[in-house]
Amino acid sequence: MINKTKSVLRKIFYIKQIKKFIIFLLRKKLISRRFRNLIQLDGFNNIYKSNIDIFNSQYDSVSRDLCIFGVTKKEEKIFNKFIEVVKNSNSFLDIGSGIGLYTLFAIKLNPSISSLSIEPNPAVFKILNKNLKNLSEFNSNHKVMNKFVSQQKLNIEFNIPTGDDFSYGTSERYLLEEKNIPFETIIVETTQISEFNHSRFEIIKIDVEGSELDVLFAIEEYLTYCNLLFIEIIDSQKDLVYDFLENNNFKPLVESKENVGNYIFISEAI
Repeated sequence: MINKTKSVLRKIFYIKQIKKFIIFLLRKKLISRRFRNLIQLDGFNNIYKSNIDIFNSQYDSVSRDLCIFGVTKKEEKIFNKFIEVVKNSNSFLDIGSGIGLYTLFAIKLNPSISSLSIEPNPAVFKILNKNLKNLSEFNSNHKVMNKFVSQQKLNIEFNIPTGDDFSYGTSERYLLEEKNIPFETIIVETTQISEFNHSRFEIIKIDVEGSELDVLFAIEEYLTYCNLLFIEIIDSQKDLVYDFLENNNFKPLVESKENVGNYIFISEAI
């Protein structure tokens, strides 16, 4: 009965004018955010309060929420700092790019920037490619890679939720098992991005759902040239990540008290 009701509501909400009205109510907080799950956006839509379009597919709740609400309150402070500094940066490394939020804004605000965006989830990588190629500023200076950054060579097991959180993925399957989230496991090729060892990435962003330390060890040589590091850290890795970054002459600039928090570290060596 519940599933049938949801199906009927989805069909009603799919009507253009009704969909617009529901989105208006959601943005004004006049109805529960749970109603967003009944909204389906197709094709390219604007990220809320921006001039950047992203592709929306049926099972992508991340893109849908960006188009309805914009960047989350949790991430807003970090993202605003990123917007501020990327305008005057020469290069950007985006590890765990997802659908490309950070890369898209980097290129839009600074078309001359060179960028490397790495996303291991094949389905999300396709959307990342769509989003970037839809951007008029996208050019040969902007590279993409469908691999997993790791010290581990050749391949790694990568776990992807099978519901509408498909853009989330992790090599740490216990994170999904703890929350009883159904998932499928695929094999993904790994990289230490050695083919870009000539690059000097001034800004690095890492969002890898529990594999932060592995990624940091894999790209340690690139930290020498990094001014600012934007990184999501899960609580169980926080002390180890802090120790690693301190040993590499980074200090925290923005911190978080969340179990999964967004941080900025600044280099003391540059």
